[in-house]
Amino acid sequence: MDRIKTRIGRLTASIMLSAALMIPAMPTSAADTSLEILEDNGLPVVYLTIDENAEGYGTIEEMNSSPDHSVKCTGTVRIDVPEGYRGDYSDAVLEDTDELQLDYIRGRGNITWIADKKPYKIKLDKKAELLGMGKNKHWALLANRYDVSMIRNRIACYVSERIGFEYTTKMLPVDLVINGEYAGSYFLAETVRIADSRLDIDELTPEDNSGSELTGGYLLSLDPYYFASEEDALNTDRTQHGVTFYYENPEFYNEDGDAAGTPEQRKYISDYINSVDEAVFGSDGKNGDGVHYSDLMDMNSTIDFWWMQEFFINEDAYITTSNYLYKKRDGKLYWGPVWDFDYSMGELVPYTYGFNHASMIWLDHLRNTDPEYRRQIIEHWEKIDAIITDVIKEGGVLDRYAAEQENSRRDDYAKWGQPRITDSEAHKFEEETENVRAWLAERQQWVREHLETDLSTVFCTATFVADGEVVDTVSTYMTTKLPFVPSAPDHENEFFMGWLDEYGQEYSMDTPLNSDVVLTATYMPMFPELSDPDDPDDPESSDESEQSEVSKQSEISEQSEISEQSEVSEQSEISEQSEVSKLSEISEQSEVSEQSESSAVYPLPSQDSPNTGSGSPVPALLVSAIVSLLAMFGTGRRKGSNNYMR
Repeated sequence: MDRIKTRIGRLTASIMLSAALMIPAMPTSAADTSLEILEDNGLPVVYLTIDENAEGYGTIEEMNSSPDHSVKCTGTVRIDVPEGYRGDYSDAVLEDTDELQLDYIRGRGNITWIADKKPYKIKLDKKAELLGMGKNKHWALLANRYDVSMIRNRIACYVSERIGFEYTTKMLPVDLVINGEYAGSYFLAETVRIADSRLDIDELTPEDNSGSELTGGYLLSLDPYYFASEEDALNTDRTQHGVTFYYENPEFYNEDGDAAGTPEQRKYISDYINSVDEAVFGSDGKNGDGVHYSDLMDMNSTIDFWWMQEFFINEDAYITTSNYLYKKRDGKLYWGPVWDFDYSMGELVPYTYGFNHASMIWLDHLRNTDPEYRRQIIEHWEKIDAIITDVIKEGGVLDRYAAEQENSRRDDYAKWGQPRITDSEAHKFEEETENVRAWLAERQQWVREHLETDLSTVFCTATFVADGEVVDTVSTYMTTKLPFVPSAPDHENEFFMGWLDEYGQEYSMDTPLNSDVVLTATYMPMFPELSDPDDPDDPESSDESEQSEVSKQSEISEQSEISEQSEVSEQSEISEQSEVSKLSEISEQSEVSEQSESSAVYPLPSQDSPNTGSGSPVPALLVSAIVSLLAMFGTGRRKGSNNYMR
């Protein structure tokens, strides 16, 4: 149950942070939605011509408004290449791509789809090689709307390829024009699938139901939407220890009714996954058949995948179907390829310290219990350290990618405006390349200094208390954010403002936990209580009466003194001074009363607080209240297919 809560909590946090990005963009200049490309940006230009009158297909507006990507368009695509352009994957100079027929174009992605700038999935009617990336029908246009730098995904793929993953998705920056209108700066990218030019493993057919053929290959992903629908259950499995998988290929159900997976294949891969699960938690790392987890799961890809998520502090790690695994024929289970890193490298969370930013129960358990597994993690760091140095050095990969896309990014922000991550202007396009460099350098240095001492897992516990009773306890790794925060009991006529520690520091899902802590539910009245001035039992009424009597006596005394000191003063002047005195005293009493009430509701934080919180409690609590209201609204789920996440 704790793992389910953790997964749901992290996913909700990701959705809430993404929803915040739907706020209108910060104006860098006046946004121009009709902007045309006026100069050669040095990048390929992808021209999509959509036939909005094609029978059986939708219009561009209908496609962009389809929440589940069910509306498809068709048309043609061509690519114009700058003179002398080679890209990253060709030694030869590339030529223009002639007009190709689309089978369809539709939306893709889940969180990214709610943004104003839309990402797309393209399927050609015939296989074609695009920009030197190998022949295939299936391609993606990544909008990078939530990444101010617009290069984080590409950096992650560069590191992945250098680390040595068997397959890393290829992607290149392009400018996109749809029906003559500039659409922005995109990545033209491969999609993750089994194919000769992609993940090159054996692809199962419906006839592969026994012997060696039955053993692979299988493409899976981690699945946060476990059993989201009855149909989803046909494509999803969950192990005894709560790890959930989605079967990408072969599919055992899809909405088109042409899923190729067989019952025999489903049983084989389900049994294999559960045997890994059993071995990871078994005595001496072995399952009931005496097979060690390292004989079932490839350790190089496992550790490298962990490093990719952990070093870059990827907010989508292990909580979306962008986390892939595959099983080879007559081979082990492998982790990868990596995908989806726009929420990494400080884009959402600025801090660079700590391990355990992402939780996957298999890998957590091994790191906590197996010294040999930890030794291999430390061993793999040496090559990753060298790659990061190569990325961030002056004139290195980071500088090359930023320079290559600089003009294209400027046109994109002129079209769409800058993504609004927060109310501040901390993420500025012109500074973002240096922000990424600084973050990577700081993260690299922290790992160098703490790898030997902080790698083993250390847990902290937050105890949530409301009305004197424990509501819930949450354990997580030291220095990591709370995986979820429980709901507080409802109070009649009071509004829940947040969970506070003894120092008045508020805790939310963005707060790192550095020690054990007790958090207390804090409330404030929904409406000011109105007292009855005629009710003798009302203490507020009694207090007001006493204050009124004191005020009257004070006024009489002052009037008498004024009369004695200045008999020549006119009665009108005395009256004016008395009125000023009354107003002043009323104002002072009101200020004292407000300060007293504010102090009772919002205790000030102390510098002695052992945990890093969210700053001043008053604005933080107000934000928490808004987030609590937003969290009441649900989000869409895919319906028996993986369209939402692809």
